[in-house]
Amino acid sequence: MIKYCLLFVALSFSVLCFSQYPAPGQLKITIESFKCINPSWDGFIEFDGHGNEVFIDFGFKIYKPSNLSTSKAGAGTTKIFGSNVNGQTQVGTASPIGGIAKGDEVKVNIVALDEHVDLDDIIIFSPSVWEWDNPNNIILNLFNSQLAVDLNWLTTQPYPFANTSIIGEDFFSKRFIKTGDKYPNYWPILKYNNILKPLFNVQDNRPVGAQAGPVNGEQFALYNPALLLLDAKVLSAFYNHNKSVIEGHHPERGQIVSGITEMIFTENTYAIETSNGSYSLKLKIAFTPDVAASSPLISNPTRITNTIKKDMPIKNKN
Repeated sequence: MIKYCLLFVALSFSVLCFSQYPAPGQLKITIESFKCINPSWDGFIEFDGHGNEVFIDFGFKIYKPSNLSTSKAGAGTTKIFGSNVNGQTQVGTASPIGGIAKGDEVKVNIVALDEHVDLDDIIIFSPSVWEWDNPNNIILNLFNSQLAVDLNWLTTQPYPFANTSIIGEDFFSKRFIKTGDKYPNYWPILKYNNILKPLFNVQDNRPVGAQAGPVNGEQFALYNPALLLLDAKVLSAFYNHNKSVIEGHHPERGQIVSGITEMIFTENTYAIETSNGSYSLKLKIAFTPDVAASSPLISNPTRITNTIKKDMPIKNKN
């Protein structure tokens, strides 16, 4: 009898630990890399260094729709990458001392978020790609203040993926969006116009992705923030997929999903089209459920080479 009881306890624990149901756990979002598709105009005399200088800015919000008072927020920026003329981190092929040129891909590998998320938490992560021209942070600070307001507003809106089923291996590509794609009440003109309008045809620090457009005969600056929207349901599905592949339960799936998702940011603030910058940004998502925290299996485990073909990056173009 004792033997059967122990067996029942062991089976129950196994089901609890490795259930396909959503689970709380540790979420890590890493800024993996960015790539220059087309450099932003850098002036006739490149006082800031050769080619482009780039950094990534981000803000996030973790919240419970039923209790917003418990929400967590964070923000930050990476170091500046490019020519080392002004102390930037030297990368790129624009000159012997660096600088980002067309086609350069820069490995960033900086953890932007490393937080525990509960079963009912929703995670909003908003990155932006910036072309750096000088140490004046006025525009950046105004931008981040507005972004914080936007993130707070988003917590009051219906979550667009609340009833979305997880199909196949496409976990994150449709979760990396522009705000206006899923929040129809969001209208960015009045939000960022006063901040970004001074950048029209001017060399200055700028978010790549800013747009210029006419409204009633007047030019306005628009910025539609990028959002990565996550929850325990999609994170657990991602983890369980990789777990089942590693353990060989579903050999037909054939490969680990890398957790890398990509978005392209393109600006339109210069009258000369070729002066407008365009960059892709890759984020890497890792998730470990609480019940598996002591297990050697993690969301990006070492692959078994005879059953795994390759990692699967996921691209989203906006």
